[in-house]
Amino acid sequence: MIRKEEPTSDDPSIVNPLNGEPMERLNVGGVSIDRCPKTGAIWLDQGELARLALMDADNKGLLKELDQPIPNVARRAQRGALKSPKTGEPMMVVTDPQQKHVEFEVCRDSGGIFFDSGELADLVEYTFKERLKSFFG
Repeated sequence: MIRKEEPTSDDPSIVNPLNGEPMERLNVGGVSIDRCPKTGAIWLDQGELARLALMDADNKGLLKELDQPIPNVARRAQRGALKSPKTGEPMMVVTDPQQKHVEFEVCRDSGGIFFDSGELADLVEYTFKERLKSFFG
């Protein structure tokens, strides 16, 4: 089940570093994520990615359903120096070593992670085919 949550004083709302728009807080399988309704981009605070990776198949299905590309929103052609919505500092671009097509930004100071639309679902949904390909080269 996906439900909307309100930001708190301990965990205030953040803005999407791509467009400056406020992100909405959603709870997916007990994990709070921040998502931009206009671009579909997702921000995870430190530790939330690990919690998402451990979710059961039903909740991973909900996450995949939620993290779909938004119609008429183009994918970024190139990664740039996005600033962390938590600290305002430039984030580091990371490529998943097992899925070279998945890139995302990480905030060195807060440990938060920023995903463009569709990237988080792809990262969490590390398929059997990709595991075999990685294993056999």
